[in-house]
Amino acid sequence: MKKNIKWLLAEIDRWVDQGVIEPAQAAALKSRYPAPVEAVAWSRIIFFCLGAALFGLGVVLLFAYNWQELHKFAKLGIIFAALIGAHGAGGWLGRSAGRYRTAGEGFHLLGTMLFGAGIWLVAQIYHIEEHYPNGFLIWGLGALALAWALPSMAQGILAALLLVLWNGFKVFDFKNSQPLSPFLVLAGTLPLAWINRSRVLTSIGTLGFLFTL
Repeated sequence: MKKNIKWLLAEIDRWVDQGVIEPAQAAALKSRYPAPVEAVAWSRIIFFCLGAALFGLGVVLLFAYNWQELHKFAKLGIIFAALIGAHGAGGWLGRSAGRYRTAGEGFHLLGTMLFGAGIWLVAQIYHIEEHYPNGFLIWGLGALALAWALPSMAQGILAALLLVLWNGFKVFDFKNSQPLSPFLVLAGTLPLAWINRSRVLTSIGTLGFLFTL
């Protein structure tokens, strides 16, 4: 049905150009048959994300074999090149429509996963002894910023999960409650879900808020 409506709308524009119908008639027909709303293709997003993750894992394993032998600047170069490459591919593919836009979403998610890996690798390279839950906080805030910038419901879901993990590690491993963490999850995800009418992000954000609360 959606394909038929899209075909009809394209034909209406062609009829106007050819003088078959008047613009007023075209407007009346378009109001009678509105363009279908595109739903988020979660199955394709998951497929592309898994493919990108497996490809990224193969590259990581390739470098991990000789990771200790690399100079620290070479390690940093690999980390930043991977981030720029993943998000660059995601941004380029995201400008198109259809399956390529979904592939772009997958590459952006891969970039966010690499960002999280980069946090731990940089800490390892420079022997930074930091409170490890803070890594999940920085990772989650990065995903949340990207969720609003794109906008991306998948990034919002990942951000909610990471912030829940940050709160959980603080509470269960260090007995340190975070009173503001439930409201960080709530304020970060639910307005984005409302603007984009995403039921999935609404559910994940609500569950994350309740868990952290």
